Amino acid sequence: MTIDYRPTVCRAALLTLVALGLIACNAAPVEHVDIDVDVAPADAADSLVQLAEADHVAFLKSCLEHYESLPVADYTCLFLRQERLDGYLFPLQKVRVKFRAEPFSVAMAWIENPGDGDRCLYVAGDWPDRDGISQMIIRPTSGLVQMLYSSSVFRVPDHKEVMQGTRKPITQFGFHNMLSNLISGYEQGRAADDCDEQVLGLANVAGRSCIVLQRTIADPSDASISPVTTIFIDRASLLPVLVEGHDLDGEMEFSYEFDEIELNVGLTDADFTPKANDIADPK
Repeated sequence: MTIDYRPTVCRAALLTLVALGLIACNAAPVEHVDIDVDVAPADAADSLVQLAEADHVAFLKSCLEHYESLPVADYTCLFLRQERLDGYLFPLQKVRVKFRAEPFSVAMAWIENPGDGDRCLYVAGDWPDRDGISQMIIRPTSGLVQMLYSSSVFRVPDHKEVMQGTRKPITQFGFHNMLSNLISGYEQGRAADDCDEQVLGLANVAGRSCIVLQRTIADPSDASISPVTTIFIDRASLLPVLVEGHDLDGEMEFSYEFDEIELNVGLTDADFTPKANDIADPK
């Protein structure tokens, strides 16, 4: 089914709010909520630490290879997310996530600071627009928007209005994408001879013992790459359970934390329908 989506000026204004609210919240700066992570000296005999100290990229590639070897078909998690956009550090968001690798599917339900959209569903290949691009379905929190638009709306993931409220589209979500993007960032920095790499030690993140890597790229060629990126890799699962980005002055640009991770829970098509995610079928 091809969906013709041409909003009027009034409708476009409302949907802009929805698109921005899906990721961001109130457009006002807030104080950063610090994550309490105590970095301790690493065990010199730890083979994972030794690999990380020898070569960050080789270490991250081994994490990616491990992830692919499991393999991971799906998972659920609690996603804690905070970003600075246009100079504003938005409130910490807490989101329940269901993820499936094939077809690439993401269902998000905000439980804290949802903004103007509190449910989002994306399934690759479903709900294409007139150009054949798969769209997200968003449930607005506004009762007025729900009344006017059958309680849900469509949006292309990388639409310019959506991207004003997020650093990355929903199509970049997930552990595989995160590891791949981190590796790409290292490779870009190394190619420009602008990549300082350190192993900071070990830290406990939500009960997980993590190896802490820090990458500094003074002048990133890609705007999506933070100058200082700190990566917390769980030593048991080799998953990046926390990634933080800062500028060279120490101001936070983003923080992504994954908690309550359950791999291969057996998610099916039935888990990625609008009804299963409390979203009304758009009309």
